[in-house]
Amino acid sequence: MEELVGARLVTSRHKDRSITNAGPLDPEAFWPFADTIGGSRWPGERGGPKPTW
Repeated sequence: MEELVGARLVTSRHKDRSITNAGPLDPEAFWPFADTIGGSRWPGERGGPKPTW
């Protein structure tokens, strides 16, 4: 009895993208997002919780 085994290699083609500088950031509009973009939502050190000691 033969088994049918198949595999398919899927590759994606990236679309053309470019990163441009749209101008300076507005500090007042950016401030609410600064902590989220910085990767830290914790009030502790380096993205972690506050030490309990």
